[in-house]
Amino acid sequence: MSKTYQIVNFFLKGEYSEETKKKFYRWFFSSNAKLEKEEALVNQWNEIDIEADSSTRDSYNKVIANLGIESKKKQNLELRYKLLRIAAAIFIPVISIISAYWYVQSSDRQPVEFVEHFTPNSNIETINLPDGSSVTVNCGSIIIYPRNFTNKSREIFLSGEAKFTVIPDKKRPFIVKTNDMNIEALGTVFNVSSYAENSQTVATLVDGKVRVDMKKSKKDYVLDPLQQVVFDRKTGKSFSQRAKIDLELAWEEGHLVFRNASIEDIMQEIQRKYDVRIYANYKEIKNEKLTVRFNNDEPVEEIFKTLSMLIRGFNYKIKGEKIYIYQ
Repeated sequence: MSKTYQIVNFFLKGEYSEETKKKFYRWFFSSNAKLEKEEALVNQWNEIDIEADSSTRDSYNKVIANLGIESKKKQNLELRYKLLRIAAAIFIPVISIISAYWYVQSSDRQPVEFVEHFTPNSNIETINLPDGSSVTVNCGSIIIYPRNFTNKSREIFLSGEAKFTVIPDKKRPFIVKTNDMNIEALGTVFNVSSYAENSQTVATLVDGKVRVDMKKSKKDYVLDPLQQVVFDRKTGKSFSQRAKIDLELAWEEGHLVFRNASIEDIMQEIQRKYDVRIYANYKEIKNEKLTVRFNNDEPVEEIFKTLSMLIRGFNYKIKGEKIYIYQ
């Protein structure tokens, strides 16, 4: 059993601190021992008793297309298909990691050194990009970008949520890539929310102008300020609408704002902000939708007390950093 296998095995099957996760992501994205990493993940796959169906392969093919992997690389398709199955079966957030990994490793560009930035749960960070643009990154998010923008475009991979303030450069368009859409801007301010575990991806324009290309439908939108594009992962449909900027950017101040949000999405946001683990059993209230706002200084105990008053049959227990929801 190789050391690489042990690292991958322990990470996929365990729960670790955000600092440990950050170190794993940095190691996983590095160019060292790529073949060993692939072999370790395949061995993980072989140890799982899961039957794949046609929808699994269709979903996989869409991911491959979204990442821009060309047909000449198809000799490794079965391997990559297995890697995504492992992510879905064992550790859902790793879907984003695997996707980003293949985006980086499969690029036909000149060799480029990439920077991977992971913002832990309960944190909000601002980083400066090589061109002078800045990114405010929400908790539990990952961005990947070249250490130097040497190509004809400035491309960023995002899994999570971030607000981008872009320095204009007509010769090198600025493109944010997610699993669902590409957002292109020349000089603008916009917000993108694309957590792998959430039901929607949302791109919101604050100032300037952006073009949003939907990967699955090949549909595109050109947004003016105060507009947004919403992609629903369950239905596969997208639409544009007027945005409430103060609500969309409330997360910068640490607030939690939900508009017609599902219980599952609300729980995901709470986990990221408060760095807690939520164990839920709420089949009968799973389809409930809520519009509610919680301020930055709201204790997690008060949040769950409020939710229990808003949702009939919502019961909970808080034990340290673990929260149990039941009916």
